[in-house]
Amino acid sequence: MNSIHLFGASTLTGLNLTDLFDLETFNLHSYYYSNKVENSSRINLLDYKSFNPDIDTNLNIWISFSPIWVFSNFLEQININKKNILKSISFLIVTSSSSAESKRFSFNNYDKSLVSKLTQAEDKLRDICEKNHIKLYIIRPTMIYGQRGNYKDKNLSQIAIILKKLPFFFIPSETGFRQPIHSIQLANLILFLVKKEISKNSTNIRTEIITVGGDVTLTYLEMIKSLQYSFPEGDKGKRCHLIKVPNRAFIFLITPFCLISPKIFEALLRISSDLSGFICVSDIMECEKSNVFPLMNFED
Repeated sequence: MNSIHLFGASTLTGLNLTDLFDLETFNLHSYYYSNKVENSSRINLLDYKSFNPDIDTNLNIWISFSPIWVFSNFLEQININKKNILKSISFLIVTSSSSAESKRFSFNNYDKSLVSKLTQAEDKLRDICEKNHIKLYIIRPTMIYGQRGNYKDKNLSQIAIILKKLPFFFIPSETGFRQPIHSIQLANLILFLVKKEISKNSTNIRTEIITVGGDVTLTYLEMIKSLQYSFPEGDKGKRCHLIKVPNRAFIFLITPFCLISPKIFEALLRISSDLSGFICVSDIMECEKSNVFPLMNFED
């Protein structure tokens, strides 16, 4: 029987993808790995010995939403110690981050370390897959957002917390563009790639790196206002007043963070930067673009 092995099933996108797999009728047996979600197998990616899958399958698909640097080290250990498992993999899809591109020239140590971990992990996975003749998709999503029960994104949900705590928030008068992607959109993209590979049965093992964003591009200010609009009536976040100041004045106001936290300082500087222009998820899936920015729909 053909099989799918999904690592990181407890992530926001992983939860959405498991729902999509459950609705599909193709002949695939699904194995979900997580330390948090019920009906999933528990493995420790830091210990390759804990992974003993059934590899007696014709089509073996691996998908990972785990931190790519953790998963790449896990796959490296599998390659060294359990190489027969890798020989069964038909293709692999892993998620990285658009930060591998957008933060390449960051000056704070945290972001520099993040870029290094992302790119080194991508290179390691590419090398392992090429040597084992495995087709590899590396997905670099932009700002992922959404919510499912107690599971929230780590992007807009963090901004929402700030808006709910502060009576006002300074923002530069000219903000850069963003291209957020909903976790459900990302899950649908992964499903599309799975179906594509199954249907074409290709022998092409070339690695594909896809940096993808949502279908709607908007300014950072528009994104914040849309987020505020999504709050229920009476929510403190709705009452947070956005005060636009000239960009030079904004830089002056945030200067103390350069000493307190270079990471926060650079994050605030990026409010004015354009972090968009990536391929739209609908263009990859060859479907009609949606003009609705689904920010208001945090839950499924």
